[in-house]
Amino acid sequence: MSRTPSYIQLAPRRAMASFENLVALANHQERLREARRIVWRERGEPAVELEDLWECMEHAGRGGLRAAAIAFALRASVNLVLATIRMGSVPKNMRLPLIQHAIFGKDSFRFAAMLGSFVTVYKATLNALPILLPVNERASLPSPFEDEDEDIEAPPTPFEVPLSARQSRLSLSAQAHQVWARKKTRRWHSMFAGALAGGLAVMFEKRSRRVVIAQQLFVRGLQGSYNAFTSKHGFHLPNGEVLMFCLCSTQLCTQFLHDQKHSPRSYTAWLTTASGAPSNAIKIVQDMNKTGAFDVQDLNKILSREDLIPANQATLLASRAL
Repeated sequence: MSRTPSYIQLAPRRAMASFENLVALANHQERLREARRIVWRERGEPAVELEDLWECMEHAGRGGLRAAAIAFALRASVNLVLATIRMGSVPKNMRLPLIQHAIFGKDSFRFAAMLGSFVTVYKATLNALPILLPVNERASLPSPFEDEDEDIEAPPTPFEVPLSARQSRLSLSAQAHQVWARKKTRRWHSMFAGALAGGLAVMFEKRSRRVVIAQQLFVRGLQGSYNAFTSKHGFHLPNGEVLMFCLCSTQLCTQFLHDQKHSPRSYTAWLTTASGAPSNAIKIVQDMNKTGAFDVQDLNKILSREDLIPANQATLLASRAL
């Protein structure tokens, strides 16, 4: 009498199909890992050590091409999304040129050239400076005259170190990378490389966008400097980000009411809409802050508005009489 097995029996064809699916999935995962390694370094992978200028140029060229390709894809994707939103209001015969311009327009190539040139120049300069200007590390060798039998103070245990003085432990690869970076470069190397690369890269953007990009990078630089300072000295300002936002908002509103020439049009239009005040009223305030007087025609335009309440109308009439 035959007994029915308790496990599931798979037909040979299904078994082969399942095995082929597993192989295909493994190959797909391997290709994804290889593609990821093109953009990001593997966790724990040590930094590349370059021995001569040719290796520096080759390393910088690969990084620049990779950054340019990623930047082009990002900018083209954003432009394509914006073009898709506008697709309904565009005639049918103009939709294909709109998509082509969104993907292959000058903005995509400008953005790719900016990031690609920045990465290329930065990597080439940062890696070439230690080769051109080598740093002589003087290692402190042990003296043969020192007495090895002296009592060596044992390091404090984790329980003896106060909580505020404890530091996070790094992995062996991270520690090796820090030692290598400190040994190979100096602080002014990165500053010089960043200044040179940033100055050349921003030239690829339009003149009207250079100031905006410089402002954004300046703010990020201040943020990084503040974070490094607070982490090093243990200084913490409660609700510091809220205070910084208030100060920035105060500066924007003050500049909006005093001088709009140095503010982007987007900020001016947004503040005008958010205030809910007529443009003539804002112009009157700006003229009063600059010269102490205002144009009566702007006041007459405000008085001609139908939604003006009686109390404000009486105040404006009294001001015009003066």
